[in-house]
Amino acid sequence: MTIDEIINDSNNFICLKSLILNYLNSFEDIDRLTKIHKWIICYYNLGTILTNAMWIRQVVLNHQLYKHDSIVSDEIQYDLMLAIKKLVNINE
Repeated sequence: MTIDEIINDSNNFICLKSLILNYLNSFEDIDRLTKIHKWIICYYNLGTILTNAMWIRQVVLNHQLYKHDSIVSDEIQYDLMLAIKKLVNINE
């Protein structure tokens, strides 16, 4: 069984998405349900919104000093921390 089958659909099992949707349907606030469904389930699953790990991986892989040798140098780590700080400070 693939991760996609576990999350989205499986002929033999109730998928994780169905379990979550059943739980969310217990909320009476339709707007809240719609937002939660849209952002958490659909976009993360499709990869449209990056998870923290995906974003960090993207920053490292695209860094000019990264040599694709699985070594994240001090310079790359420093630049990663600056990028994270910049993201955190966007809302301030």
